[in-house]
Amino acid sequence: MAKATRVMSETLTKIDTIIELRDGRLPISSANPELQNIGKGRRRVIIFTKLDLCNKHKTQKHIQHIQNTSKTSVLTADARRVDDNLRKQLSKTCKTNNETLKQVWLICGMPNVGKSTFINSLIGQGRKAPISASPGWTRGQTLYQLRKENALLLDTPGVMVPGVLEPEQGLKLALCGCIQDTAVPGGIQIIAEYLLFFLNETRDGPKRYRAMYDVPEDVEPIFLFQQLSVFIKKKQGKNDEESSARHFVGEFRKGKLGHFTLDAVPEI
Repeated sequence: MAKATRVMSETLTKIDTIIELRDGRLPISSANPELQNIGKGRRRVIIFTKLDLCNKHKTQKHIQHIQNTSKTSVLTADARRVDDNLRKQLSKTCKTNNETLKQVWLICGMPNVGKSTFINSLIGQGRKAPISASPGWTRGQTLYQLRKENALLLDTPGVMVPGVLEPEQGLKLALCGCIQDTAVPGGIQIIAEYLLFFLNETRDGPKRYRAMYDVPEDVEPIFLFQQLSVFIKKKQGKNDEESSARHFVGEFRKGKLGHFTLDAVPEI
């Protein structure tokens, strides 16, 4: 991570715009502070992806907060399909005074926020081959032609998560698949425990998992995953608590337990 950040910092002298992709469920937690620090002075665009899995109303409040407290532009996207409207917004936001000079856009983001899919959708089916290594660019960096936008798209691999994560940030990132389950002490079972805690703090969360796993109405509120695991194993035919934890977390990641934004909106 440190090496990748240093390389990106050196690359910024050639960059016009930094495009950062974030998971719409994690507007704050999926942001890398290092990317914000090294990108000072450059035009910045944040694109929230996976809107089909988040609480759109809450994520919109995050967008408003960013726009009210910074000069950063915020767009939303289905990472699987970049439509003409998003292209126009992106071109307008990243526009420079010199329209004849080819722009360079840097795209970055944590793992599993949809960056690769977004790039493929943006460059089009017929143009997936990157430009070969060019003088002045570090090996491992990939340049793509965006002819419609008269721009080069630079993908720098290796910029992932910060070296040190707050415990709850790590749990959120693991829950949404941005880091490996094994990166969290206790693994998938602790992630499932956190998911149960989070759902219990929401209005509809308990109703959803109770309905999904046929938890009888006369059963007291469930606060430990071990209790819920009994019903998951019975309903899904799972043999152990770890398997039921994987199922529970997997259903959340697919949106089967509802659409949630895990980060609270900052107070101004």
